[in-house]
Amino acid sequence: MIHNEVSQIGQTLNQMYEMAEQMRQMEESNRQMLNQLAQREANVVQQIQTLQQMLQQSNRAVQNLQNQIQGTFNQSLVSQNSLRGTGTYSNTDINVGPTHNFAQGMMRTSAPMVDPRTMDPSTYESSLQRFNI
Repeated sequence: MIHNEVSQIGQTLNQMYEMAEQMRQMEESNRQMLNQLAQREANVVQQIQTLQQMLQQSNRAVQNLQNQIQGTFNQSLVSQNSLRGTGTYSNTDINVGPTHNFAQGMMRTSAPMVDPRTMDPSTYESSLQRFNI
C-alpha cells in the first residue's frame, strides 16, 4: 500500500518533470523564433530605409528631368518667338496675316495665313470659318 502510493508519487513526479522539460524546450524554441523574427524585422526595416532612399533619389531625378524639360520648353518658346526671316518681332501680339492676333508677341509677315493658292480647298474653307474671315 505505501509502496503503491510511493510508486504513484514517483510516476507523478516523473510526469511533472517531463512536462517541465517539454515546457523548457517550447520556451527555448519560442526564444529562437522571437530572435529570428527580430532579425527579420531588422532586415525589413533596413529594406524599407533603402526603398525610401531609392524613392527620394527617383523623386530628385524626376524633379531634375522636369526642370530640364521646362527649361528646354521655355528655351523653345523663346526661340519660336524670335524667329528670323521676312517677319519682325515685338512683344505685344502675334499677328499672322492681316487680322489674326494671338497673345504673347506679334509676328508680322507679308504672306497671309489663309491663302487659297497654298491650301487644299476644304482646308481653306475651314480656316476661313475658324478665323472668322
